[in-house]
Amino acid sequence: MFCRKETYIFCLLFSFISNGLLAQRSGEKQYFGYDAVSQLEISTFESGEYAVVASSNSSVLVIFFDACADTLWTQEFYQGDDFNRLIRAQNDNEFLYLAAALGQGQDTAIGLIKLDKSGQVIFSKGISSPDTYRWYQFHIDKDKNLYFTGNSTSTANNLASTILKLNPQGQEIHAFQYGSSFIWGMSIPAKNGGLLNITGTTLFKVDANGGLEWAKRYDGIYQSTIPPIALNDGYLIFGNFIGAIDRNIVFKIDLQGNLVWASRQFLDINYQSATLDPSGNILISFTRFSNTGPEWGIQKISSTGAIIGSWILPYSSGDGIFCKDLQLLNTNSMVLGGITNFNFANYSAIALRYLPLNLADIETCPATLLGLSTEPSQITANPNVGNFSPVRFNFFQIDNRSFTGSSILLNENNFCQNNHNNFRFDLGLDTTVCLNSDLILKADTSTEDFIYLWNTGETTAEITVQNEGSYWLEISNACGSLYFRDSIAVNYFPASNFSTSFSPERAKPGEQVNFLARGEGTFNWFFLDQIKVGESVNFEAISAFADGVICEFIDTNNCVSYDTLYPEILDAEIFMPNAFSPNGDGLNDVFGLEAGTVYFYSLDIFDRYGARLASLANESWDGATYSGGSYIYILKYQIGPATETKTIKGIVNLIR
Repeated sequence: MFCRKETYIFCLLFSFISNGLLAQRSGEKQYFGYDAVSQLEISTFESGEYAVVASSNSSVLVIFFDACADTLWTQEFYQGDDFNRLIRAQNDNEFLYLAAALGQGQDTAIGLIKLDKSGQVIFSKGISSPDTYRWYQFHIDKDKNLYFTGNSTSTANNLASTILKLNPQGQEIHAFQYGSSFIWGMSIPAKNGGLLNITGTTLFKVDANGGLEWAKRYDGIYQSTIPPIALNDGYLIFGNFIGAIDRNIVFKIDLQGNLVWASRQFLDINYQSATLDPSGNILISFTRFSNTGPEWGIQKISSTGAIIGSWILPYSSGDGIFCKDLQLLNTNSMVLGGITNFNFANYSAIALRYLPLNLADIETCPATLLGLSTEPSQITANPNVGNFSPVRFNFFQIDNRSFTGSSILLNENNFCQNNHNNFRFDLGLDTTVCLNSDLILKADTSTEDFIYLWNTGETTAEITVQNEGSYWLEISNACGSLYFRDSIAVNYFPASNFSTSFSPERAKPGEQVNFLARGEGTFNWFFLDQIKVGESVNFEAISAFADGVICEFIDTNNCVSYDTLYPEILDAEIFMPNAFSPNGDGLNDVFGLEAGTVYFYSLDIFDRYGARLASLANESWDGATYSGGSYIYILKYQIGPATETKTIKGIVNLIR
């Protein structure tokens, strides 16, 4: 008797109140010990690590975090190196780059530092030229090349906007100057290569070699401090006017610089940074200056420019908080970075707020949904852009230069943390399944941020159980700060016995064989393409009995078992005629054995001179085109598999 195993799947019903692992990250952290903070931005790696980079008027601070928001290291750079300000911090998913403007008043040089994820310096370089500049952007493109964009303060050549391109080793690829607009701007590498640059109200696109592709001017906006966002089909541009009231806008252009849509202008807030959520919606961080001091918030705009909502977020200490940067950490969480102001003590602190993408899911210190004042946007295209033809600039000097770097000790304070008691999952009720079946216990957590440990020692999200007993699963988050365990008892139904038999045990070909089964349940019988139901059934004895007759037993618990029976076939009564007439009258048209008479036979035909005319297997001879006469045959056959091969020789007359 043999049994087929059935497979059962039990899912671990799993739920996180407040979005699971996201709840662990909800809360606010403040860092003290780096005074007079003026700038802050967050650089995230695809592997989950991220760097918070802040600067004062004398140095740059880097706090490097792992994917669980735990601090790995902190270092201070550029202290005493004629530091002016941080241009940008960027990463290529392998290394972190710090680009600083050096010199007081005007930028006399760039200080570029390349770090690995452990904080080790890979290289540091000084980049200078005879001109002074106002460097406003630093980027890394899809090929890991470096772009610096800025404005020359010299009017000698009536050129201003400068784009400097370096390779990943910090060596110059090319440098060009464009146009005569001495207005600061923003830039972004294009997804198809090259760079989109903005100076004032003028946008121009250059290719990977620095050649001008197009230039457009838009009146009714002014470039904000937020770099554009490159899309597959265009760019998102952020603008603002700062006057009696702050006006902010986002609009989309296509790859050729044509206006696609423009949002309304939002009033009384100051845009600071922007990113896209997994659905393509635009998330914009902003600072609002209220009667009680500055507050930080997040605005959400759809991919077509429609208003989705705006939220003001509370903070836990200080006299006001200035929003600086917003970045996604994964597909369901983000971090908002800013600077907390303490007027009474005359110092600042770094503040980080960990949030779910859906701000309504914040457990503690919830955000407040509010409506922002708006007015219609009035963006118009202006064909007057002037001459932006590139002019090569060959005066940049790039030298290896050592910059000061040292560890720094910070104090970390945690505020507004959530309660983790809502973290739970359920293995389900204890269960009883069929004997000899595979039971799959599966943790359906819909995330890759968890670690699994079963009492069997397995660490996969699902296991296959083949024995009775108690099983438990412990799930923890990747940070190792949350654990939950549940158990389930697995039992088997008692075996349901059944018996099978057949009669006669040895049957002649063509004889009826009776198959009989006994037991509490249902019986199904399978033989060739035949299916019969019942305790007692008959099948005609043929050579296919060698492959077995299968009995399927379904007991009262709906458990399934199988047995296969093999009746023995007696030696066939072989009759070979001494003549046949292949004339198509349906009588004796072929020479051979009827199908099913034996398990296997071969038939060889020879003429009277011994020449082989046909060699057949389980097939009769039709005489083909041979003339009438006497022919010699040799028949070899087996009654069943692995049985003795027997031989019959004789003469047959073919009659035409």
